[in-house]
Amino acid sequence: MKYLKRISALLTAVTLIFSLVLPASAAETNITISTLEDFLSFSEQCTKDTWSYGITVELVSDIDLSGQDFTPIPIFQGVFRGNGHTISGISFDKKGSKVGLFRTLTSSASVADLTVEGTLSPQGSASSIGENYGTINRCCAKGTVNGQEDTGGIVGLNGEEGQISDCSSSVSLTGVINTGGISGRNLGLIEHCATSGSINIQADQE
Repeated sequence: MKYLKRISALLTAVTLIFSLVLPASAAETNITISTLEDFLSFSEQCTKDTWSYGITVELVSDIDLSGQDFTPIPIFQGVFRGNGHTISGISFDKKGSKVGLFRTLTSSASVADLTVEGTLSPQGSASSIGENYGTINRCCAKGTVNGQEDTGGIVGLNGEEGQISDCSSSVSLTGVINTGGISGRNLGLIEHCATSGSINIQADQE
């Protein structure tokens, strides 16, 4: 009897240990965004570096951020399915760098079937309009972006592991160092993409 009690206590302890070490996202691996409030809550959660690892986000309606004090999503490590919807009304004109919809997409991140519209004019160093080390598929960017370094329509920097495919940009871009229609600086793979936006038109006129 004592032996059985010891085994039971051991199993309880093991279960408790595993519940403590599991990531917070393990409790909820699928997230649906249908309202502005849902999106803002999701963005806030992503301030925790590991929170988004392993989660799948489904965008089920268009989101308009007009009038919001927009802060780029700090880091994303999961799967974001745009399902053909649009996130619009993005506006950023404060000091900062890596200021796209996502600041950083890690190597485990995937974003697909999403359109993003807005105006990014970061002040200060304005280095890198978002960085990608994951996968971006079938996404579209529209609007205006002004930066200093690594300025692009889809991302500022596409890292060594980054893959961008079947994307398009109609963004009006103005940059100083490393400016490109899809990615300002590319160290990874870009394929089957198209850009119809302007690049440094203002600079050419001066």
